[in-house]
Amino acid sequence: MLLKTETFDAYSHLAHMQVLADRKFEGIDWARRRTRTSEFRIVMVENGVTNSAFHLIDLERRLYVSDQQNKRFSNPLAEWGGAVPVLSDVVHDHDETALLIGGMRNHWHFLINFLPRLLMARALLGPELDGVDSVIINTPTPAQRKFLARVFPDVRFRELPEDRTQGHRFRRLLYPSFLPNTVLVPEALHATRAAIGAAFDTAPIPDTPDRIFVDRDPKIPRRRLAVRHVGMRILERHGVVPIICEKHDLRSQIALFSRAQFVAGLHGAGLANILFCAPNTPVLILDYKWPSEMHGLAQAMGLRPFTLLAQPQPDPDREPRLRDLKVPGKQLDAALTAFLGSLG
Repeated sequence: MLLKTETFDAYSHLAHMQVLADRKFEGIDWARRRTRTSEFRIVMVENGVTNSAFHLIDLERRLYVSDQQNKRFSNPLAEWGGAVPVLSDVVHDHDETALLIGGMRNHWHFLINFLPRLLMARALLGPELDGVDSVIINTPTPAQRKFLARVFPDVRFRELPEDRTQGHRFRRLLYPSFLPNTVLVPEALHATRAAIGAAFDTAPIPDTPDRIFVDRDPKIPRRRLAVRHVGMRILERHGVVPIICEKHDLRSQIALFSRAQFVAGLHGAGLANILFCAPNTPVLILDYKWPSEMHGLAQAMGLRPFTLLAQPQPDPDREPRLRDLKVPGKQLDAALTAFLGSLG
């Protein structure tokens, strides 16, 4: 069978489509540096099929819905062009109602995209949620799996094998909008922070620093602070303590960021934890690009962000976005002086 590709927006507005929820959200489009209104819809598809790329396959209408929030998942399968074959012998049947949420293992996408989308869907479904047997997600890390069990003890998560060519058919498939990664919805992000706060003890851990620098492991050759010894000396002079988020469990990360009076950091998933910062916390972001999603998140959470553009260092073995980042010492020192001087 050959399927025609379709966008979710066009698909969700087809005649006779079963729309379970439809609401507009105000979001921050950090890439365009403006606010925008985004529509979040949830459609219900009888005998709906999906795969590990979290695309929607409607066999009755012979449509393949492929537009997703992340480029990694946006292409249905390039080698098939505009027509996508789905063979009956690679479709697994599940006699249940499932809500598709998807997600990625990366800490940023887990906190900033996946969890808000799940909470938005749950809030909008209301009584319809009682009929959901499972929630379809990407294979999480062991730490994320424990986290999900704690925050959502009443939810049965279904992890699909990572094979895009295999379809999984459900008696009823609830499929939501996947907002672009460039759009941050403050309402959903604040709901995420509240849900995590309700599930974890967020009391401060004794002897944690109140000025932190989100560092990268110097042993991993990817987007580290170049001329590291100079940067570390400047940070130390200002009483800013480097931390590597991967060396702390989520409980500790929540405590560190919720207590921090000042946060600085290199572009990376660790800065997703500014989600837990108190409103109006100053945040200094060292980024290789502008506009910056890290800056956008800080704005969405009501923080005080400032971004210093760093220079990716020459490295023929790595694409520019993964190269070590250099910030002139004088610029870093001046930014820290300005920020920390405002704290008194």
